[in-house]
Amino acid sequence: MAEPAKKEKRNVVNIKEKLYDRLTVLRACVTDAPVDRLDHHFLNEIEFLEDILDWIERN
Repeated sequence: MAEPAKKEKRNVVNIKEKLYDRLTVLRACVTDAPVDRLDHHFLNEIEFLEDILDWIERN
């Protein structure tokens, strides 16, 4: 019984790592210049991924 729980926890950790990696890439794409359409898209993606990570941390 403990093995499936360990596997599930490992999967969650892998997902979190991938989300953090994706956030890092997206944050690097956003410039300090005035926000254009692409920056706006990246900012929305960053917010979405942060919401997912917050949800994972709470559950």
